[in-house]
Order: sequence, then structure tokens, then C-alpha cells
Amino acid sequence: MIFRTVAVMTQTLRRAAVWPVLSLMVISPVLAEVISSATPVVALLNPALLLSYVLILYGLPVLIIREVAVRRRVGPLGLWCLGLIYGLYNEGLLSLDLFHPFGHSGDGYAGYGVVGGLLVPFTIFIAFWHGLFSVALPVLLVERLFPKQAGRAWLPTWLVVTIAALCLVMAVLAYFGVGRDTPQPVSDAHLAVVMIVGLALWFCAGWLPRTPVLGPGRPKAPVRSFVVGALLFAAILTPSILADEGVAWGWQPSYFAIVAIAAAWAIGRVPVTSHATAVICVMGAGAAHAVATASFGVMGGDPLLVASAAVLGAAFVVVAVRSRTGYGQ
Repeated sequence: MIFRTVAVMTQTLRRAAVWPVLSLMVISPVLAEVISSATPVVALLNPALLLSYVLILYGLPVLIIREVAVRRRVGPLGLWCLGLIYGLYNEGLLSLDLFHPFGHSGDGYAGYGVVGGLLVPFTIFIAFWHGLFSVALPVLLVERLFPKQAGRAWLPTWLVVTIAALCLVMAVLAYFGVGRDTPQPVSDAHLAVVMIVGLALWFCAGWLPRTPVLGPGRPKAPVRSFVVGALLFAAILTPSILADEGVAWGWQPSYFAIVAIAAAWAIGRVPVTSHATAVICVMGAGAAHAVATASFGVMGGDPLLVASAAVLGAAFVVVAVRSRTGYGQ
């Protein structure tokens, strides 16, 4: 039985897109952790830490979101919306950063906008952030690296369902303190909120416009697409800066609602565009984020952070430039 199971799994991997899968699983945590300065580059050289990021925190969950997005044919907007669910998974179930007093004791979101123990402004901000930088950016980047595999399912359905179930079980166990050195008291109500909001986002991803349809070809306005991506990052970052300044938080839910509606309207009204255009746009967002992270590194006297952010930013620009001529799928 064991040998038969191993044989089936080996055959499945041979049929699957092994290199895109492995690339996404590694690239997603490295990009998100380095560009956000959450984990130093040196720490990611620790095999145990990197493996936990690849298997639990980022790699497998992001891969499953990508597979679900492809099967549901939700389009770029739907992919980002499903990425918001990943933000709840990461920050709400695994790290508990959405809940006061566990989350963010050292930045502007500490005790900022707490409602029923939930850090409302941070929850909205980090969900939008993860949707773009932990999901959309690495997914589109890997599909740029493997254009023949873009828009196609990489794993069989049974494997997607199995991995998704395992990730959810592990996340719920982690939420209740299983495997933690010091279990933290959390509320069943908080878990219910995360689950309900996640379910609502699941349905919302299907309701959003499935346009633009991404296909092969040259981007029509690569510079504009790059700038739009940079401005999108600025729009997401602005509330975080104002939170650091102590500005009252009540406006933030309305602000993000306006940003989401404007982005959905602007993106959804384009019926068809090239895959290269979408890549250039998210590369613009990534490059702008890298510049901001490098600036924080300069102000904080952290040369390693400056160097790592500069390398990432340069890589994003190179990918954007090389995408100007378009590519097939």
C-alpha cells in the first residue's frame, strides 16, 4: 500500500507543473517577508524557518489560492479578492496579529481602532497588502517565468482539496495555541469573524468582474501600467502612514472601500489585456514598495535591509522592462 501511494504521488508530480509549483512556493514567502522587512534575509537562510514559510505560512496556501482562482476563472480582481482571504489566514489564524493585545505592539497600529478585540484598521490594511504582495505579485511573476503554464491548473483537484483541508486544520489548531510554546487566549467569536469574512470574500471573488481576460501579446502602455502599480501601492500605504501619525481611524474603512471600488471599476472595465500588462502593473507596485522599504532601512540605519530591498526593486524593474515586448502563453 505504501509503495503504491508513493508511486501515485510520483506520477502525479510528473504530470504536474513541478517547477512553477516549487517556484511559487519559494518566491511567495521570500518576496513578502523581505519586501515588508518582516524577516531579515539572513534569517531566511535558516532551512527550518524557510521550510515552515514554504509549507505552512506562505507556499502551500498561496499555491492553493492560485489553483482555486484558475479553476473558478475569477480573473485578476478575483485573485486579489481571494488573496484577502489569505491575509486573514496568515495574520488572523496563524500569527494572531489581528487581535489586541497580541498584534503589533511596536507600530502605529498598536491599540489603534480596536473593536471587540479586533484591530479593525490593521485588519483591512493587511488583507489588502497580502492580497497584492503575497498572492497577486508572486503568482503573476511565476506565470511570467513560466508563460506556457500561465492560466492553467498545476495540480489535480483531489490534491488541491487535500492540501486546502490540511492548511485549514493546521491554521485552526494554531489559532487555539496548539504547537505554540505559550498558548495565547483567544475568543471563539474572533474565529467566527475571520471565518465569516473569509466566506464573504470567497463569494465576492465570484461576483467581481472576470475581466480583463489575460492573454498573450504586447502591453499597450507599459510605462503607464508601471506607474499605476506604483500609485496602487501608495494608496494602500497611505493609511499606515497616517496611523503612525495618530490620525483618527474611523475614515479608514470608507477609504479602503473607495479604493476597492475604484480599482474594481478601472480594472473590470477593460475587457481584454495582455498578461504582460498585468505583470508590469504589479512590478510597479513591487518596485514602489521596495523603494519605501529601502528608505525605511536608510532611516533606521539597516544596510542589509537597504541592500535586499534594492535588489528586489531592481529585479522588479528588470522583469517589467523585459515584459514590454510581450510574450506568448
